[in-house]
Amino acid sequence: MNIAVMPDVSGRPHECALSRSMSADPDTLYRAWTEQLDRWFASRASVHMEPRVGSPFFFETVHGFDEDKPAERRPCYGRFLRLEPGRLIEMSWVTGSSGTEGAETIVTMEFSKRSRGSRLKLVHKGFPSQESAAKHEALWLLILDHLDRCMEGVGPGEAAPRPHLAGGRNIAMKVPVHQYEETVRFYRDVLGMEQIEELLPAIGFRFGANQLWLDQTPGMSQAELWLEIVTDDTKAVAELMAAEGIARCDAIEPLGENFDGFWISSPAQIIHLVDHKSGAW
Repeated sequence: MNIAVMPDVSGRPHECALSRSMSADPDTLYRAWTEQLDRWFASRASVHMEPRVGSPFFFETVHGFDEDKPAERRPCYGRFLRLEPGRLIEMSWVTGSSGTEGAETIVTMEFSKRSRGSRLKLVHKGFPSQESAAKHEALWLLILDHLDRCMEGVGPGEAAPRPHLAGGRNIAMKVPVHQYEETVRFYRDVLGMEQIEELLPAIGFRFGANQLWLDQTPGMSQAELWLEIVTDDTKAVAELMAAEGIARCDAIEPLGENFDGFWISSPAQIIHLVDHKSGAW
């Protein structure tokens, strides 16, 4: 067992500690923190990490654990202090103004095997106040819950499963008000496309295997095409998009209180609706 020089946290005596059952085995959890951080927690392009005692690491998270607030990009720095594969990880942990405020704190995780899954014990120490420690305890509960969901059913040597994604059949054309009537006429009368009658007053047409919906959109100067992605797990997709640094844009159009889905924008600024396959039209 190798041990690195420990940070001095004697002037910051407060800590938080928690322990919980995890569905994955200790080896899987160890790899999740040391080799697969970008598969469940960190933005993929941001991770610089080598699981070696004394080795510094860096990554960024883009998670919105608070559903009432947009996701934020948060950098994290540290170095590995102790590593015992499948049993223990100890590392320094440095985050910004909303976290450790630049102070080098210490996170220790111990994994123990259970008949089903494992037990994870986490201690995070080096806080200047109990308030800061309590705040981090609440965040760690969310992080470990997220880790447990991502690693559920993952066996030794396996990668965390990705949610299933597929192109949906719905295409929305957002049309400026001054072009809307002529656009409807173009598809209905000029092209002679079959109009979808079941969902009137929404205006849509059969477009091969797809459905093309024409939306009259005030404030637009030119038309835009919005696409649909369907999945069997919208929550997992939201977590995947956050890990990949793909920002949600839910404010672009209300979806309804009980709608199981959300909006994202591609790097080319194409809007996509991600919705559950059971609720897709």
